This record gives sequence, structure tokens and C-alpha cells, in this order.
Amino acid sequence: MIFYKLLIKKGFSIVLGDNEKIARLYPGARSVLQDFSDAGVRQGICTNKPKIITKQILSSFSIANHFDVVVGGDTTPAKKPDALPLRSCLAALNVMPRDSMMVGDTSVDVATARAMNIAVGVVSYGYARRAASTLGADFVFDKLSSLPESIGELRKAG
Repeated sequence: MIFYKLLIKKGFSIVLGDNEKIARLYPGARSVLQDFSDAGVRQGICTNKPKIITKQILSSFSIANHFDVVVGGDTTPAKKPDALPLRSCLAALNVMPRDSMMVGDTSVDVATARAMNIAVGVVSYGYARRAASTLGADFVFDKLSSLPESIGELRKAG
């Protein structure tokens, strides 16, 4: 299972129709999503954004079909970095934490993954307020296309 937070750059409007004007897909995201879908990898999103807005953004980019689960900030009583949203996402995917990896772009994503003892990678060009290399992730990606290689390294180390 691959868990994504980073695919859509942070920032959205409360007005549902404006989301596609504000959000943009990170470079390489569509290809990586398709590759993992083709390989049968279960994918989910856990975000602090409201679920309805997240689903609309995914649909506007025509990538909603790649995700088996969407957990929004209004899905559980707690938000990230609390482990509850991620735990809910994994439970809905029927996947154990040891078989998962979280991909994000902020220190909150790293803290959330750590709360569940899940491997975590961050993109170097994400929304974080400090350098990605200082966030404490297991991997830092300069491009999403290197994600499959990092998963291979993680499996060898595990």
C-alpha cells in the first residue's frame, strides 16, 4: 500500500468550484499513480482538507480512480499529526502499517507516519516551511518517479 498526501499541492478554496484553479498536480504524480494502480498497489489519501473538497480535486485531475480510500480532516474526530486519520485509512485499505509507506511534503506528514511507525518519504519541493532533508523522513524525493526505487530499497532493508 502506498499512502499519498503530496500529490496535490496544499491550498484550496472553500468554494468548491475554485479548487482546480488553486490546486495543481505535482510533476510525475499521474504517471506514478497509474504505474502503481497497474501493479495492483492499494493507494489512499489522508489529508486535513475536508473530504468532499479532496474528492472534488482528485476528480478534477481525473485521478480519483487511483485511490481506494480518502480520509479527510472531517472523517475522524482527530486530524494529523494524530495517528487516528492514518489508522482509519489503513484499516479501510485492510493494510498493516508494516506493509505501508506514507508519502508527504510537510513535517506533519512525517509526524503522522512516525505515530503509526510507518516508513515515510517527502518531496524536496513540497509545502514544508523548512528543507525537506530536515524533516526526518526515511526518503527525500527530488522527483516522484524515484518512488518505486525507494520502495525497493525499503523492502531490502526491512
